[in-house]
Amino acid sequence: MAPGGKSGNWTPNSDLAPLPYFTIIESQGQASEITNCRGVEMFSQTVEYALRAVIHLANEAPAARTTAQIADATRVPKDYLSKILQGLAKKGIVDTQRGVGGGISLAKPPTELTILDVVNAVEPIKRFLVCPLDLPNHGTNLCPLHKRMDDAMATVEAAFRNTTLAEVLADPSNTSVPLCDGSGAVQSLKMRGK
Repeated sequence: MAPGGKSGNWTPNSDLAPLPYFTIIESQGQASEITNCRGVEMFSQTVEYALRAVIHLANEAPAARTTAQIADATRVPKDYLSKILQGLAKKGIVDTQRGVGGGISLAKPPTELTILDVVNAVEPIKRFLVCPLDLPNHGTNLCPLHKRMDDAMATVEAAFRNTTLAEVLADPSNTSVPLCDGSGAVQSLKMRGK
């Protein structure tokens, strides 16, 4: 069945609102169902989890937290998070301290770490430096489509480069909290107003 209960061939038209977070599942060329997706996947789940973890640590800075505490607060599977945090430690994003009183903390103040630092530590943003189709006559001269795609990635890269973790937490236009604890209760933002 097509959207709106209509059957038969369905094509998007101006009567329908855009569906940025929905996917139309096609069957034999016909839209058969609309499924709610969790969001547009521009970045991997690993990048998402790494960002959640460092934003949580920025909110708790300078205190150290255990992997279990971070996993609970960010709703990231503990074993997966452990591997992500190991990678972030190798790249100098977080520090780890074993033993009593130890834990994981940011390697630098939240004012000195950017979103791009975290993204690049996990999976660097891919840019189009040469034709992705390996067309010899294109070389570094990108076609209009790939040029625009690269321009978009450059814009994202610049935005991430110019945004610190502290700015994410202190953004006055943000009426929601970037993280919830494991019970769904909103955490206070220690960085807000600092």
